[in-house]
Amino acid sequence: EQIHRLMQPEPPFRPGLPELPGLSEGRAAMSVLGVEPEVLAHEVVKDWGLGEEMLNMMSRIPPGGVITAPDNDTDWLKITASAANEVVDVSALQRGPVMPTALNLVAQRYGKTLEFDATELASALKRAKEAEAGDKWFKNSSFVPSMLMGLDDT
Repeated sequence: EQIHRLMQPEPPFRPGLPELPGLSEGRAAMSVLGVEPEVLAHEVVKDWGLGEEMLNMMSRIPPGGVITAPDNDTDWLKITASAANEVVDVSALQRGPVMPTALNLVAQRYGKTLEFDATELASALKRAKEAEAGDKWFKNSSFVPSMLMGLDDT
């Protein structure tokens, strides 16, 4: 919950000024946990002995990185997870009229490889939010990252 709060925009100092953007997930997590989420996840994977293949799958494709046709199942999973993470980032950080533009950028980046377009992506996100809204277990689960609870404002 603390991480989610730090990611929210702040009201402007004075009326008429723009609101201040919230922190990125990584910076918010660093403020609360003292470690970035990716570093923590990698250490858990190493500690559990899940191997280099799992570490590679978990690594996000860097912004601006080229998305190429995957050679194997591990690459498919990495590309799919990276796209999903970008959609969650967009959903958590972008609001209002910029949301479709941000989703379109994700679709442009991953759509050819994963065979989806911006309309399909927006529709899938809408269905996921509707499912989440109607699922009491989901909302009350301690297993669901608190960051996902803010995905209902588009």
